[in-house]
Amino acid sequence: MPNFGVFSKNQRKFIVTSSHDILYVNLDEPELEKREIDFDEKEDIGSLQNIMANDTHFFVLANKKESKLGYYLFSIDLNNPFAESEYLINWSNKLDIGNCDLHLMKEMSPTTGKIQDYIVVSYKSIGINTFNVFVIDLQDKLIKYWHEGYQLWESPVKGFLLSTNDFLILAKDGLQLLQVG
Repeated sequence: MPNFGVFSKNQRKFIVTSSHDILYVNLDEPELEKREIDFDEKEDIGSLQNIMANDTHFFVLANKKESKLGYYLFSIDLNNPFAESEYLINWSNKLDIGNCDLHLMKEMSPTTGKIQDYIVVSYKSIGINTFNVFVIDLQDKLIKYWHEGYQLWESPVKGFLLSTNDFLILAKDGLQLLQVG
């Protein structure tokens, strides 16, 4: 049974996943063998946590790569899914993650004055009991903001990106508002 289903804007390309399987489908591809790509085999990933799409890429957050725990965020090019996937986060460690969310943030660049895309990643970590929020610039692939706060693994938490580009953390202990934009 699928956990996630994310479609491109025209709904002709999509990804369907369970926690251990990720299948990319291109309905416009005439050749059957090129229509589907099994990304859990291609990237050797597992424990999929979240997925989202923008106009050009799918973004996948996983907790395992090559059977090793860690944080793995990679992008799949919608126009060339057979190309090598680009990893924005590729950290091996011995920690499970949960309550994971991905959001797309648009903001004017202070240097160029143009609107650019950022990806906001949030998750809690077992063992060290933290809730982490990252803002990654999709142009230069650098982390622009990183927040780490205390959060019990056993306690539920949810992160939301607001239209003001503030990040709201809703937990059993209360609310926290971060200015990530």
